[in-house]
Amino acid sequence: MKTKNLLKNIKYLSYSDEELMQFIANGKEGAFDEIYNRYAKKIFHFLCSKLNNDSEKANDLLQDLFLKIIEQPKSFDTKKKFSSWIFTVAYNQCINEHRRNKVRGLKVNDFEMNTVIDPDSSTMKEENRFTPFMNKLTQELNKLNPKHSTVFELRYTQNMSINEISEVMECSKGTVKSRLYNATKKLATLLQDFNRKPIKK
Repeated sequence: MKTKNLLKNIKYLSYSDEELMQFIANGKEGAFDEIYNRYAKKIFHFLCSKLNNDSEKANDLLQDLFLKIIEQPKSFDTKKKFSSWIFTVAYNQCINEHRRNKVRGLKVNDFEMNTVIDPDSSTMKEENRFTPFMNKLTQELNKLNPKHSTVFELRYTQNMSINEISEVMECSKGTVKSRLYNATKKLATLLQDFNRKPIKK
């Protein structure tokens, strides 16, 4: 089997990056393997250098990037050189990551998400507070992008790990974390009125 796969991939060695992307768009697995072999290590080291040598985060972003290539090969602008395009994508990932880190360093509207996920907290034990809160949470969850709401629910309702959610939704751990963060941030904003504010009887 390994020999067969090796022979299948060898035929793509002589093609340019741009030609490989056309093959990938047509579902050729061997072409993707060749692109990955050419760029994965380079992109990984680049990401590490931009993320304070956070290898775990660099690996998450790397997998996100190649997942995009698999799922959206036509997003590659054929007018550009592939090497420039892929490094631009990687660079933009780093910019977005730094922005997220900056936001994570602050409480979103001073709302703590443990209020959302911990119904046993002293705040949430108040029945007249808890019921409206859960109703509002359910209402806002239904308005979110389905992928985002599903990730949130699997994590906080089903207590699944990031790895398990990744398997269920067939996406990378980095994608799961990104969707979870975006959903949490949005819900925190929408539910900020429930944060340590007394409810009038």
